[in-house]
Amino acid sequence: MTRPLLIAAAVFAACGTAAPAAIFAAGGTASAVEKPFSDVGKSHWAKASIDYLTDRRIIQGYQDGRFGVNDPITRAQAAVMIMRYFGWGDLSGQDDPGYPDVKPNHWAYNEIAAVHALGIFRPEGKFEPEKAVTRAEMADMLVKTFQLSSITAVKFTDLPRDHWAYESINVLAGKGVASGYPDGSFRPDLNVTRAEFAVLMSKLMKKEFKDVLPGFEGAIYDLEIGGELYRLEHPLLLADRWLAPVELFEKMGCYAESHDKDELTITTADGRG
Repeated sequence: MTRPLLIAAAVFAACGTAAPAAIFAAGGTASAVEKPFSDVGKSHWAKASIDYLTDRRIIQGYQDGRFGVNDPITRAQAAVMIMRYFGWGDLSGQDDPGYPDVKPNHWAYNEIAAVHALGIFRPEGKFEPEKAVTRAEMADMLVKTFQLSSITAVKFTDLPRDHWAYESINVLAGKGVASGYPDGSFRPDLNVTRAEFAVLMSKLMKKEFKDVLPGFEGAIYDLEIGGELYRLEHPLLLADRWLAPVELFEKMGCYAESHDKDELTITTADGRG
């Protein structure tokens, strides 16, 4: 089994190369109120999550009294929920995100401008505010919103490494927040319902999903070192110290011979220690 190890820059130097670096995104809080919805009964599978977010003013229902549990969540609705989570209050004065289909009089203009400015969701060309959010888009939004990283790699039969949301989906699944289907697929292009988005967001607002390890800032699964591309099953975690899998050294032609809490002994392919 691949073991993660705490390492320092000198270890990379011993293998004849320098360490890489990475960055991640934002975090926040919200407030409180309650409202029953006509389509959310006491036994509904998402009731607790919907109540949790309603109490904190993250979500609201429709004017007809429904929550719309089975309705696809739109890009505009997701942007509004995310910015309510941050709790920034008045968002007016944002820079224009430049989308031809999102004018300043759009009901979610400020929130859309804010998630664009934060790098949380920045589709090219048009924003298409009423378009349904896909599972891949949801994963990418939530990972960036909650600054998530994970040391667990999850393989899905329909998710190649070159998929644009590969890393975010792996992080969300690795944290146990989202899962795939019994056939081993993730179905990244499937639309997400309002109830599903509410459940995942409420999970992430709870403390146990905040950090993989205190003090680490990001995770890398695919990295280039010395012109060579390395694809990892377990990620390299980054901060002022690094958590790296033995697998990385083996791919670099080094062999982990022994280690204790503070020291790692490696040997290169040509026998240098």
